Amino acid sequence: MTLRTRWIVSGLFAVSLVAAHARADLDLSELTVRVDAALADGALGTTARPHYESLRRTLAKRDRAGLADDFAKLDAVARKCAGPLAADAVLVASLAHAAAAGLDRALPTEDVEVASVATLVESGSARARVDRALRAARASVDVAATSLGGGSVSPACRSAGRAAAGYTKARGAAESAVRRQDRRPAKWRVVLDARAGALLSTVAGPGLAPDRYVVGANDGSGPTFLRGGGEGWVRIPTGTQGDLWWVAIVPGDGVWACGTSGQVVRYDPASGRVDDVSTGAPGTLYGLWGSGPSDVWTVGDGGPSRHAMLHWDGKAWTPVPTPPDADQREIYKVWGRAANDVWACGLRGLLLHWDGLAWTSVPTGTETTLLTVHGSGAQVVAVGQVDGATIVERAVAGAASGTFAPKPIPAATYSAAGVFVPPRGDAWAVGYVSTILRRTGSRWRLVTDVPGTDHRDLHGVFIDATNAVWIAGGDVRVSRGDGVLLQYGPRDPAGEVGQRASFRSRIQPLLASQCASVGCHDGSPAARFSTATANDSLRGLVGARTAESRLLRVLPGRPSESWLVHKIEDAPHGGARLQLDDLLAIRAWVLEGAIDSE
Repeated sequence: MTLRTRWIVSGLFAVSLVAAHARADLDLSELTVRVDAALADGALGTTARPHYESLRRTLAKRDRAGLADDFAKLDAVARKCAGPLAADAVLVASLAHAAAAGLDRALPTEDVEVASVATLVESGSARARVDRALRAARASVDVAATSLGGGSVSPACRSAGRAAAGYTKARGAAESAVRRQDRRPAKWRVVLDARAGALLSTVAGPGLAPDRYVVGANDGSGPTFLRGGGEGWVRIPTGTQGDLWWVAIVPGDGVWACGTSGQVVRYDPASGRVDDVSTGAPGTLYGLWGSGPSDVWTVGDGGPSRHAMLHWDGKAWTPVPTPPDADQREIYKVWGRAANDVWACGLRGLLLHWDGLAWTSVPTGTETTLLTVHGSGAQVVAVGQVDGATIVERAVAGAASGTFAPKPIPAATYSAAGVFVPPRGDAWAVGYVSTILRRTGSRWRLVTDVPGTDHRDLHGVFIDATNAVWIAGGDVRVSRGDGVLLQYGPRDPAGEVGQRASFRSRIQPLLASQCASVGCHDGSPAARFSTATANDSLRGLVGARTAESRLLRVLPGRPSESWLVHKIEDAPHGGARLQLDDLLAIRAWVLEGAIDSE
């Protein structure tokens, strides 16, 4: 049995902070299928049957959080394969495959995710605790790799289990430290300013180290589409024209955005691929939401029919009928909690609800235009109108429970264009002419003296998992460089924006010419890793450990915590110093997630 001990984060297993952090479960289905097949074999002897039944019970046990539980199950299988079931070649091969996948893929992914959170830890003593736990976990991985390479599967699984437990400990220490930091008083910050195009919508992935996305008007090079992390932003070319009005994360299907001329684009954070999945609708699509790859809604101005209500089933867009009272009313936003619980709002107090079968009209108690709808739990809030704001909310208790009615707001509120209701904490709404509202308890109040607003129109608001409030704004009607992104939170975000650099066409040629051609990383026996081909570079760099530093060679999304970036600031061994454009390109590639982009 052989094992590639070099740490790998392949395109399939690349860290994507768009998706919620989930357990990096090992795939034990191959083992389960083999055990079930053996037990179904009428010729199975009475001596072997109890051992297969024992494995079936072990594999059927409810998973506990973390990889350690999965490696414990593998160890149970390994002990059987080293003893009474050693003659079952299919089971032995399945075990080897699962163990190798755990060491080559699952544990390296854990390492990268923990390291990403660890970069946020500011306290020296807290970071030291995290680093100690990381070193212990990595040492256990090395022991496991050596054992597995020598054919000792059961000891390898036990060491891998210790590594998984170590990563869990390191993650817990890092997250606790970051949460303590995030209790600091929130401050207003101008993250992006004077952007050529207005910024219209923003969204962030879950977790303490999320990717963030901002879309907006055409800045002269196409629609604005930015991907950001803790150290800056990368501009993603969409290959389309016009403006993007809304951005949303669709679980399991990347980041979607919609805008003028019926355009819809889908960005895959793991590969950097941008797909044009436009609807063909003649007007502007102002809102988009989806529960999954085969359930995405987009709404907007449908041209002569006044509104568009379109559904994506994973293959194509289909117009969906709306109630008669929605005729001749534009629909501006759509949001939902599940595939059978979706809301949309629009002109003259329009509010619609989808129950999985049909759209129905819901009374709101107002005739004013509603521009955005959002909610959490049983709460649903819709806001709107220019030159006189309106906020309607659904009652969640009492005799009026389930009905909507306008809520009292300050008389000086000019408008409300966007709203966000988090699972916990205060709701926020924003509007034109620098309108910002915050709901504490049941009372909405104006927030004033916010830097960077300067009477600019504010369109979208999003509250991330750290409880930071992000607000996108700017005047979409004119190109005067007033696009702005504000943040109210405990952290100091980076505001640098770089141009995207494709790995295959831009970064790999640099690595091959500067690192492989001079003999340092050419794949020879003396080289620690190779950059001769794109696949070699990805295997040797992304998520890979180095003896030269505690840093990974490349930590996706974190240039300052990537050894490669530090290394290339000096001339490579035997090579010429890289030009500034090349250095910035490598930084941008790392910042986007060190993905295998074309």
